[in-house]
Amino acid sequence: MKSSGRLLARIPLLSALLLASGVLPAQREAFTLSRLVKLADKAALFRVERLLPLGKGETALVLTALDPVKGIQRFEALRVLSRGDLCFEADLRRLPGGSKILLFAKALPGRPGLFAQLPGGLLPGDPRAAEAARALEKAGRKGDLVRVLALQLENPCPRVWQDALLSLFRSRTADLSAQARLLEPALVRLVHRESLDPDAFATWAVRLALRLGMKEVVPYLSSLYIRSGGNSGFDPFLLKAMKRLDPEGAVRSAALARTGGNPRAALAKARLLAAMGSPGALEHLKALASRSPFPEVRSVAKAGLAAAEAVPGKGKGTGKAPAKPLFRAIFKGRRKIK
Repeated sequence: MKSSGRLLARIPLLSALLLASGVLPAQREAFTLSRLVKLADKAALFRVERLLPLGKGETALVLTALDPVKGIQRFEALRVLSRGDLCFEADLRRLPGGSKILLFAKALPGRPGLFAQLPGGLLPGDPRAAEAARALEKAGRKGDLVRVLALQLENPCPRVWQDALLSLFRSRTADLSAQARLLEPALVRLVHRESLDPDAFATWAVRLALRLGMKEVVPYLSSLYIRSGGNSGFDPFLLKAMKRLDPEGAVRSAALARTGGNPRAALAKARLLAAMGSPGALEHLKALASRSPFPEVRSVAKAGLAAAEAVPGKGKGTGKAPAKPLFRAIFKGRRKIK
């Protein structure tokens, strides 16, 4: 433990901040730019100036606002208590003089002129993130937050578009349909991009697409599922999403997918077709069940066909023998009595 502590101590703080900006969505959902702007009393892109002793072992970091976001003027000084003893709070004393940071701070009760960093509120000094935060602050005052978040999905800064995606998903009561014209093309591009290089944020884009009923993303989901070999980390979610949005569209996309000699991709294709359970999938499953060179693929295809046969109205069977009409039994009984 001591050696790991010494190793962490050697990592420059700004490098650590850059690493922290890439945390998983579930970890960062509470610290999105829109939430930090809402909670902060003062926020800006700051330049680190010096440490200021306050007495009783306390130290404040003096900062100069270069690009104001909220509650502060340009070139105004800010004193931030340096603690580093709370979760998600860095030790500000380690910041080198002259470095630039994006900081969201809250006034300390009973300590006039002294502020504390908000949890998760210390970010690398990226001007694009500062500009986005300022737009969110203005949009919050004007009640235009959803539109601005939709626009920020196109921002080239990963922190900005990922936070916008998380914020839109979290605002469950917002009327997203009013911004469908902006949201839908942006979400299609995000799902497409994430399907080429999947990560945890793909699920959030798909969840938003589900809320809007966007069938346009289904071909990308099908491609992602098959190319990942059914091992992308969120396969059940992808299958459910395709089944809800457009199962026949998923089948058409899967039928066109070329798996070559890749057994994992071929198996994922068979599982996708079987999971859709749609009439269009049956012919493709029959072909896989008889022609696939991979035994496991044939097995999955046959299981999919058997499941379809057991569902009334699908396949050849109806699952249960039809009940005999009651009146026929009565008539037969009468004839026997006679």
